[in-house]
Amino acid sequence: MKKISVLLLSTLIAFSSCDKETQLEEDLDAIKSYLKKNSINAEKKNNIYHQIITLGTGEKCNESDTIAIKYTVKTLETDSVLYSYTQKAITYIMPSTVPNVSDEDATQGITSGLQYGLLEMNEGGVSKLYVPSSYAYGSSKIGDDSYVNLIYEVELCEIKRYDKKH
Repeated sequence: MKKISVLLLSTLIAFSSCDKETQLEEDLDAIKSYLKKNSINAEKKNNIYHQIITLGTGEKCNESDTIAIKYTVKTLETDSVLYSYTQKAITYIMPSTVPNVSDEDATQGITSGLQYGLLEMNEGGVSKLYVPSSYAYGSSKIGDDSYVNLIYEVELCEIKRYDKKH
């Protein structure tokens, strides 16, 4: 009985993994098609397509930064704006931030796709990021749809670095 349970669990994990890989392939194909159709030149890194609008002259973002960004998020499929934070920069703590950072305006909650894209940006830069659903909200519903690919237009306004000794 124990062997059957282990075999069943292994099979379910394998199918789940295949579904995720298949979904990612479909998402990447849809993004490539969109980029080609719209004659957009974007570089792929970590499964995120990155189009530099303005390079930026400051330092490059890293995983332990607290950052201030302005951004708009659209769906790739319908070009509908989901939300837009362009009036005032929003502060985020990158996921692997240094402990005990005290920035009362900072929140966590950026998608892995936005995080990967930010790691390719310099302070002051503006980019469009074409993000597959598995690096965004995955199977969660956005409106009536699941597995929605996103376009982030993001400006990296400020990078805050904290001394790791504190």
